[in-house]
Amino acid sequence: MAGTTLHTDSTPVTAAELLEQGFTPVEISDLKTLRDAWNPAAEQVESMLEWRRMQFARWLYENGHFTEEVTG
Repeated sequence: MAGTTLHTDSTPVTAAELLEQGFTPVEISDLKTLRDAWNPAAEQVESMLEWRRMQFARWLYENGHFTEEVTG
């Protein structure tokens, strides 16, 4: 979209402004649905849990609780 300015602040954008920028009413509705469903706190928690799991797996490996050897 040539000429479109992206803002990184949290200034709300109205539906009228989106219409002026060329969005259709359906696209505006889809954006609202997406925004309502997005939860940055949940995303951060999930990322932190994954990071801690990786740290724990590394600790297990470094302390000899499992190895790369295949047994069976």
